[in-house]
Amino acid sequence: MSLPRFAVRRPVTTGMLVVAAIVLGAISIARIPLDMFPSFERPVINVTVPYPDASPAEVERRIIRPMEEGLGTLRHLDAIRSTASQNQGRVELEFQPGTNMDLAALEVRERVEQVQRELPEDVQRVNMRRFSSDEQPVLRGAISWEGDPGRLTELVEQRVEPALLQISGVAQVDFSGLEAREVSVDLDQDRMRSQGVTLLQVSEALQRGNEDYSAGELELGGTRYLVRAEGQLRSVDDIASLPVNAAGVRLGDVANVRYDFPESDFFYRLNGVPARQLQVYQESDANIVEVARATKAALDDISGQAGMEELGFQIWQDQSEGILEVLRLLTSAGIFGGILAVLVLFTFLRRITPTFIVAAAIPVSLIFTVAILHLAGDTLNIITLSGLMLAVGMLIDNAVVVVENIFRHREMGSGPDEAAVDGANEVGLAILSGTLTTVIVFTPLFFMPPNQMGTQMSAFGTSLSFTMLASLGIAFTLVPLLALRLLRGKMPEPGRAMEWLNGTYRRMLGRILDHRYVTAGFGLVVF
Repeated sequence: MSLPRFAVRRPVTTGMLVVAAIVLGAISIARIPLDMFPSFERPVINVTVPYPDASPAEVERRIIRPMEEGLGTLRHLDAIRSTASQNQGRVELEFQPGTNMDLAALEVRERVEQVQRELPEDVQRVNMRRFSSDEQPVLRGAISWEGDPGRLTELVEQRVEPALLQISGVAQVDFSGLEAREVSVDLDQDRMRSQGVTLLQVSEALQRGNEDYSAGELELGGTRYLVRAEGQLRSVDDIASLPVNAAGVRLGDVANVRYDFPESDFFYRLNGVPARQLQVYQESDANIVEVARATKAALDDISGQAGMEELGFQIWQDQSEGILEVLRLLTSAGIFGGILAVLVLFTFLRRITPTFIVAAAIPVSLIFTVAILHLAGDTLNIITLSGLMLAVGMLIDNAVVVVENIFRHREMGSGPDEAAVDGANEVGLAILSGTLTTVIVFTPLFFMPPNQMGTQMSAFGTSLSFTMLASLGIAFTLVPLLALRLLRGKMPEPGRAMEWLNGTYRRMLGRILDHRYVTAGFGLVVF
């Protein structure tokens, strides 16, 4: 049984399937993530090694060279780039296109663990980071505060950050410029020389005096106790009274020990007031617009809480605003384009009913395509929406051909059921081949490399192809069903403008067929 015959003989089933597709599309529109561009990953892994108080030459010798030797033999490695700067070394690993980056990241982590044994002992950590377009912050802002910097750090860590991390879709919150008090030991070289204390003795004393030790076991009355000697330093006075040599010289005798804010090497200002930077990152499958709205609402709520009156928030970069503006412009262009397409269609058909039948294919095809994109894990972005808008003018072609042929069968004397089935079946192969010809043009886009351009072109081809295939299904099912129920009477007689257009085309076609070789030669010259 052909699709048009099934649609005509099972109108309730066909109608429910169309309604189900519309409901699924409506749910998908409400839930599909919004983004500026399709997300993509470059086959790049950055390995960063912080090495404080080191010159670029020392970083290059002690950090970069061991890292290059250890990581340079990774599989599928295409290029390696290294940068030695003050206090830090960075190695960028670029892999061949198509490399499984999950496996590559595991191999890099294993090599880093092996190389880390050759690095200086004072290297505390090695950072790894993969490149992804989803890692751009949703919001960038500033926190203004004129009070005690330590109090601000406490408020951010205890109240602001936990409140933001509880928002659905927020993956990470970064604060830059927060200040925290720390213990500083400023050594006096003159006093050290007079007391006979060396820097190594001070370092060893701090290390020994700030540890807990196991003192063994003690058995008393049949009960065994574990004994530990607690040596953790708990105050500035404890640090200052720490012995540094066998002569009993204490750290406070050769150094100034203080607990205060460190010297700042960078500053943030917001309207002349000291500030700190705030960055909010979303989860990979989260809706950027919803995350941004929820975050701004949470910041407003925090500002109104007791004890937070002096805390000010200023958002100066919001991805959701640009996304909504671009999507609004594209949607408006698509709506006006659809209206113009319907008006042109009505100019030729000159009847409301067939125009409505053809126009119904536009929203149904688009909304069903959005459901497919959502189920496939895609987002609604500039690229996919552009594909949908471009398909608006093409997806009604199938419906126009089917409606016109059904009308022709009605004028030839066929009954409503017979005209709907035979009219659609008769042109079925033509619209099928035409649609597949359009879709096949975009097939190579699906095999492009997974870089930025390849990802965007693939998303464009996917949205347009799904829309065209959806319109083909609508032309085979919904259009014959609506034609059966709504089309009555005869097509109106062509007007003077249509008669002139038909006559002109008929005369041109006749001349072309009378001069076939000249026409073929002209086409060859143009080619």
